[in-house]
Amino acid sequence: MCIRDSGDGSPNTGVRLVANVIFGEGGNGGFAEALVYGADKGARISSNSWSYTQPKYVNTDVLDAIDYAVAKGAIVVFSVSNSNDGKKRYPAYYAPTIAVAALENDGRRWGTPGNDGTDYGDWVDVAAPGVAVVSTIGGGRYAGSSGTSMAAPHVAGVLALGASLDTAAGGRPTRAALLACLSSTARDVDALNAEPGKLGAGLVDAEAFLACAAGDDEEAARDAAAPRQLEIAGVKRMAATGLVSWASDDDEAFAVAYK
Repeated sequence: MCIRDSGDGSPNTGVRLVANVIFGEGGNGGFAEALVYGADKGARISSNSWSYTQPKYVNTDVLDAIDYAVAKGAIVVFSVSNSNDGKKRYPAYYAPTIAVAALENDGRRWGTPGNDGTDYGDWVDVAAPGVAVVSTIGGGRYAGSSGTSMAAPHVAGVLALGASLDTAAGGRPTRAALLACLSSTARDVDALNAEPGKLGAGLVDAEAFLACAAGDDEEAARDAAAPRQLEIAGVKRMAATGLVSWASDDDEAFAVAYK
């Protein structure tokens, strides 16, 4: 499904959304195909709220699809699992993705012992709010949900805002600048958590990110991003520096998938 609307109901204006349903009443599937479909439709930002439950389990078709989207010039955002541990789970663990962890509203890692909670590790790239996030649930209704499925769209949305900017130099921010700004402007939350260095660059900061992206200074962006990217990439499988994007799904179904 492709939607293009400026927000006032005018057709063929504003941003385009490509929605792919991979969890449904009839079963789950089409994970790789959804990534490829979004990339072929020209998606610049891909928001994916799902994870494999078994540590280090990997489907090479999905990794190939991520690589395909990256090669198309996208940015692929994935939520980490809700397994509440530091084990490595794909696809978020795959280096070309932006792995997103979930935080409480006060900046602490979401999760308590014996319950669901965000995964964490040196391979996580950034974190975002993931508790009692209000969203649509169908039938014209809204409800609050918690989990990494709610955190990842925050990051995808911020990246999309940045990608839509007109920079001071003219044109749109480059992918390299968007990624560098995402890392360099995140708020450090290590002091609030028992797992320092395990929640990526920290809490995504939309205002600071947009100010950075509007400058689109690639040299400064590379300088700002280099230490953080090297730190993260050193743990994740390094494959490509690009990033990918497309649309998401039913968080209730994702919550089931995580368990």
